[in-house]
Amino acid sequence: MSEIKVNSIKGVAASTAALSIDNTDGTCTANITNNLSNRNAIVNGGCLVAQRGTSSASADFASVDRMKLSVTNMDQLAWLQKQSDDAPDGFQKSWEFDVTTAENALDADDLVYMRYAVEAQDLTPFFNANGTGKDFILSFYVKAYQTGTYQISIFQLSNSSRFITKTYTIAQSGVWQRIELAFTGDTNQSGFSADNALGFQIAFQLIAGSNYTSGGQVTNWGGFGNSHFAAGQAVNVGSSTDNYWKITGIQLELDQGSGKATDFEHRSFAQELALCQRYFARIPNQDASSGYAFLAQAAAHDTNSCLCTIPFPVFMRTNPSMSTPGSLRLYDGGGITISSLILNSATNASGTLQISSSSGIERYRALSLGQNNDPDSAIDFLAEL
Repeated sequence: MSEIKVNSIKGVAASTAALSIDNTDGTCTANITNNLSNRNAIVNGGCLVAQRGTSSASADFASVDRMKLSVTNMDQLAWLQKQSDDAPDGFQKSWEFDVTTAENALDADDLVYMRYAVEAQDLTPFFNANGTGKDFILSFYVKAYQTGTYQISIFQLSNSSRFITKTYTIAQSGVWQRIELAFTGDTNQSGFSADNALGFQIAFQLIAGSNYTSGGQVTNWGGFGNSHFAAGQAVNVGSSTDNYWKITGIQLELDQGSGKATDFEHRSFAQELALCQRYFARIPNQDASSGYAFLAQAAAHDTNSCLCTIPFPVFMRTNPSMSTPGSLRLYDGGGITISSLILNSATNASGTLQISSSSGIERYRALSLGQNNDPDSAIDFLAEL
């Protein structure tokens, strides 16, 4: 029988051992990082889920879940924000900002960026018991038409307002590359609230006028100011219809001591959808091709209105607001026109709608709420950060 007796095993150029062995009892400790589950604080980082649709010419939340496009003071600029099928190896989807009409000139107050908000309690592992921050790493895959220097900022809003910026370089046009940015924990704060409010706001800059770049970068955690918000951004993505910017594989994780990002933590579509529905839930979740899908049951409490309680797919972050894109109707063997539909009350588990009609509702009668010849109509519940 052959034996190999060692104290540790490590790479030729490595400073730490991949495998450390206890000489007394023979047990070992492995320095394994890439298979640690639940290490990524970003929801839908692989851009799999797009409940609102795959393409939109609007700002705000409009395509890929959890990705918000912020647009300020643009004049001619038009765009599409999209869930794109273009992605690096190992990924299916990406979020894309595609310029369809260029901005004639970059004004001082112009600003466009993609914003991702991290819920504060999801950042609990990123802070020590005394509230000071730990080192962490932000990584992502990016592809753009324009080469050059782009900027990212993180605004920490839990318990105290703190701010930091970093830049990254796109070296080749039209080529996917992975960016890894190591952040030192904020040691000059003494409190962190692990609640359902906003923790980190991560801003990926696309267009920024001098009002937002003139103050210089904040490379160590400090205070926020508008003139620092996009400092270091040297690329104007809005300058030409040739321009686009795509991102996927976004990961925010603790630094395990190497200063390097681990492999992206892939989750199933079902997992990502459930995580996204904490912040936004659309009913029905996918287009109903008939345009007459039934969405919920209602009960009439008088001759012109009824109540309808809809359980949410998951507990939402907070009591949501509601909107109803498209056309809906009541049905009790025949269609009943809706004159008003409001959110009567809501918890983080369900919402009760009050639906009114000028005629056609009989007291105490059961009705169905559904689409009115509109496959895109839906009931949206919103609890975004």
